[in-house]
Amino acid sequence: MRALFTSLLQVGPGDAGPALIALGLGIGVVVMAMRARRRRRVRELLFRDAPVGVGTSAAAPQATESRGDVRALEDWLSSAGYEGPSVRFQFVLWCVAAALLGGFTALLVDSSGVSERASAWLEEIPGGVAEILVPVMNAATWLIALLIAMVPIVWVRRERRRRANEVERDLPTVLSLLATLVESGLGFDAAAQRVERSLGDGRVLSSELSRVRAATLAGVPRATAIRSMAERLDVPSLTTFSSALVHAENQGASIGDTLRRQATDLWSRRREEAIQKAQTLPTKLAFPLVICFLPGVFVWTFGPAVAEFVDLASSVLADRP
Repeated sequence: MRALFTSLLQVGPGDAGPALIALGLGIGVVVMAMRARRRRRVRELLFRDAPVGVGTSAAAPQATESRGDVRALEDWLSSAGYEGPSVRFQFVLWCVAAALLGGFTALLVDSSGVSERASAWLEEIPGGVAEILVPVMNAATWLIALLIAMVPIVWVRRERRRRANEVERDLPTVLSLLATLVESGLGFDAAAQRVERSLGDGRVLSSELSRVRAATLAGVPRATAIRSMAERLDVPSLTTFSSALVHAENQGASIGDTLRRQATDLWSRRREEAIQKAQTLPTKLAFPLVICFLPGVFVWTFGPAVAEFVDLASSVLADRP
């Protein structure tokens, strides 16, 4: 790693652009793989006590370990809502197209001479500012290329975060409704169907509960269908709920009590997060208040006095012989 950074420092600004793009993409891929592996390990630990034939199979751990990171990209895309036999190929194709577009844009900007003119303008600034800003300007075109190459990754990450936030927002209400319906005497499938109707067709949890019911009607064990839902969405709170529901069904515990405990825990967690955000709000407001509000207050308060002082000083200087 030290030799890599030393070689990057020794190359010129024009040669460091492709190396910078490759380094950025490599770091992004490594970070994504590490996070996917950690989330998969957490899911394995949560579901590892499921008996054979109900929530998992005897070959499931070996199959999960054998695939390694082969399906990590496919799982990541599935958690963002992109599913299909060719979704992985399409994503790789989009990444290659974005990288080519970024490289073409960088070469076009370099050939136009904008960077040279900007560097020459910066060198005229006194005070040694050019020593800091000129290397940044030379690498700016390749930084723009790197940003363009990262557009597909950022897009999928944004979609995944949007779905995860939607699931986190709807899950406490869904669990409360499921617990109330199950405690009133309905079965889990009937309660899930009622919840789907109340949520509507455009919500993520509604479509996922519909897939769970369809898989159950097709003969798939309910624990397996619920675990598949947790793996598709890859949301921590949903994974915890799915693990608790699978273990409750396997051990013969009351599903209604499990749903009620999970709903209470999620509501308590949401309340704590709201309190934490409220406590950090004054610290976040300090910066915009100091930058935007206090200068206006100073101008409004001291502006007339300063103007009168300037007029008085001008009149005194004008009366002097």
